[in-house]
Amino acid sequence: MTSDGDDGTFVTAPLPGATFGKVVRLREGGGAAALLAAMQADPEGLPVLLYANDGLLMLPGMDGIADDPTLLVALSQFFGPEVENYRETLTLLNRIHEAVPEIMIVSNTPPTRRKPPARPEPPLTADGRLPTQFPHRRGSPARTAFSARPVPSFTCSPTRPSTRRFRSGGSASYAA
Repeated sequence: MTSDGDDGTFVTAPLPGATFGKVVRLREGGGAAALLAAMQADPEGLPVLLYANDGLLMLPGMDGIADDPTLLVALSQFFGPEVENYRETLTLLNRIHEAVPEIMIVSNTPPTRRKPPARPEPPLTADGRLPTQFPHRRGSPARTAFSARPVPSFTCSPTRPSTRRFRSGGSASYAA
């Protein structure tokens, strides 16, 4: 990785093929536990990098989060004061991490996958198209995914199902 930034603790490089965001590594190396120690020593370091790079950082080598998910919760506390227990909210239980209730699982794979909605009645309109109606329910909000609470401040998802490497979630994620 060619370094384009160095603040003493972190080394950054552009995300390959991206117009924003950075790949961030610890200068001294190490995984999630080392990152937590670095953030405890300098709580503003990584949040400043996040804001300066349009909200997308990829942190390769965070394998330790798979073994100890509480590291994700500890790291997320540096990005905002509230880390909520999702068992105390209206979140469906199959979307909450079984051992760490502060982690909400956002995935399209089992067990969090939503079942498809019931087929519309009638299944097709007279011209052969799918029937649509907006709003779908009277009084339904335009935003349905996180309308009651803000989007989680810290997202982590596996790069490939067969590995334990993690990256930022969403469509703008890139392989390391």
